[in-house]
Amino acid sequence: MNLETTISASRKARRERNLWQRRFWEHRVRDEQEFAAYCDYIHINPVKHGLCKSPTDWP
Repeated sequence: MNLETTISASRKARRERNLWQRRFWEHRVRDEQEFAAYCDYIHINPVKHGLCKSPTDWP
């Protein structure tokens, strides 16, 4: 699967690719409930964006 897209001049100047976006930042996971929510998000995201039909289909 190819996730390559056109990279803007701004992204090239900052050496950014198409995976991480500037508006996101890291923070410490506060509890198990928040951890579970992030895991659910990670698993369903490829399905949501049409990259596969089921989370188990995603490598």
